[in-house]
Amino acid sequence: MSQIVITVVVNVAGALAAGTPDHHIVMIDNNKAAGSLHEATDHLHTAVREGDTLVWVVTSLECETYAAITALSVPDDVCEVRCETYPDTAVTYWVGTVKKAVTAPVPYGLTFALGSSLYTLPTSPNCALIEAQPIVVPEAAA
Repeated sequence: MSQIVITVVVNVAGALAAGTPDHHIVMIDNNKAAGSLHEATDHLHTAVREGDTLVWVVTSLECETYAAITALSVPDDVCEVRCETYPDTAVTYWVGTVKKAVTAPVPYGLTFALGSSLYTLPTSPNCALIEAQPIVVPEAAA
């Protein structure tokens, strides 16, 4: 079991101007060694195993703008998600537990609150959870 952090960077001004966060977000995770694909795009495919803990965090490209994930749509039979709040703050993040092995890509979508008027904008379900590959550790040179 691993903890996999998925970081979402949002160009809030671009998303609000376009009316969609699609093509205005960049996503990365810390599981490339297990096979995550499409790092630094808006269609990250995160490699997961049964029992993994996923943590989604969001930040705004522009430091003076607000961005938060307000909903995460992933099939309940694959990943159980919940919103949590950092202690003594109003800053939220999402946590998920992978409930079963993933053998085919499982698409999911994110919904954001963006800007001072808190527009709620959903993404297309371009992101996915995919099957993790074995991590091969090279033997140390003798």
